[in-house]
This record gives sequence, structure tokens and C-alpha cells, in this order.
Amino acid sequence: MKLAFAVLHLGKNGMEVITEDNGRRRHCNLTWNTQTPTDLPPEDWPGMVQGELNFQDSDRTAFIR
Repeated sequence: MKLAFAVLHLGKNGMEVITEDNGRRRHCNLTWNTQTPTDLPPEDWPGMVQGELNFQDSDRTAFIR
């Protein structure tokens, strides 16, 4: 996964991230909870992006019987 670009939404505790992998672009919206609004994403935001992309790739019906 390679970061193509990221857009911070100032004052809204959120950002949009576009990644590129093997010529395929992927979109991910992130938000984070803090006691006071902040424009800085958490230090582990790349891991959050990877987790969201893994979720997008997962079979959401695997545990439904």
C-alpha cells in the first residue's frame, strides 16, 4: 500500500485517504474521537487506514449463518 494523498478536515476530527496498490486506488474515510477537537490525526493513522482497507476486503457474511 502506498499513500497517494490525504485530506484533513480541519476542526472535524476526520480525514480522507487515498492509497494506491498495484495501480488500484482505494478510498478510506477516517474519524477519531478526542475530548477536544483537533486537526492532528492520531499517530497510528496509517494502521487505521490498513485496518479499514482490510475490512473492505473481508467477507462480511462469513459469520452469518
